[in-house]
Amino acid sequence: MRKKALLANEVDSFLLNTTFIYALKCNLGDDFFQATILFISLRIDLTQYMEILLGWSISADEMTKKGDLKAQCEIYFKLVLYSCSSFMYDCFVNNERGYIAMDTVLTTSKLAKYLDHTNLKPNATQTDIKKTCEEAIKYNTASVCINSYWIPFVADQLKNSSVKPITVVGFPLGATNTETKVFEAVTAMDQGAEEIDMVLNIGQLIDGDRKNVTADILKVAEAVHAKGKLLKVILETSYLNDTQIVMGCHASMDAGADFVKTSTGFSSAGAKIDDVALMRKTVGSRLGVKASGGIHTRDEALAMINAGANRLGVSSTIAILSE
Repeated sequence: MRKKALLANEVDSFLLNTTFIYALKCNLGDDFFQATILFISLRIDLTQYMEILLGWSISADEMTKKGDLKAQCEIYFKLVLYSCSSFMYDCFVNNERGYIAMDTVLTTSKLAKYLDHTNLKPNATQTDIKKTCEEAIKYNTASVCINSYWIPFVADQLKNSSVKPITVVGFPLGATNTETKVFEAVTAMDQGAEEIDMVLNIGQLIDGDRKNVTADILKVAEAVHAKGKLLKVILETSYLNDTQIVMGCHASMDAGADFVKTSTGFSSAGAKIDDVALMRKTVGSRLGVKASGGIHTRDEALAMINAGANRLGVSSTIAILSE
């Protein structure tokens, strides 16, 4: 009990000292309400994590004396805190506690930071891509998501803004070999991409080959994280049943990905609320969840966030933010 109490105190101290700093990085600004809810959720999450460490018989006295607790938490925090709306899921989006309508919390400017403003059209011209960048800058979205050819151009367009250039690899089928995906990712990052959305091997996942699905993601994750960037894994949920979605989430967690994502937008259907909720339930606060495909209105965007998404891939950004 003494060890557990010591860890709880250390968790509280560490959270109080870091929550607002990381909340700013996660675009929560100085909103006291949201930061407080974030604190509560992360305290629960991190305390559970510390209890696991205790289960491994790690000495709390030695850990806190040497300052190792903070070091242990730092990597974990970067993943958990990047999931800047998962606290809304943990605290509100479950049947026992009910939920709070996100439109009572999110202003238009905050909603914009959930959005990856997307133009992955194969016939997009430079004029089209430039317009996409201008729209993203105007509304201050989280990012612009485009095909990798456009990364150098987009990185230049966005260089004086907070909007990130991001791209896709293994897109849209996921059936290229792992080495090709790694090459695509590294090249894109060298040219300015800040985040990578990769398509996992859908056929292998449907086959139940979790080992090779994980290995495919792992190689890309290692390359992406070596450059300090973020990796999202696209499951293409329209082809999957619930068991396969859960397996894809676990493979992504095992491989060290940062997000799981529903769809490419190029299959038979896009994001569904039930799939997003299942993904959030599976990954908890360990990973972010990105919903993409078929999100055209503000209500649809808020419904996805209510279900557990903390990033949305949308091409209807202006319509969503203008309502």
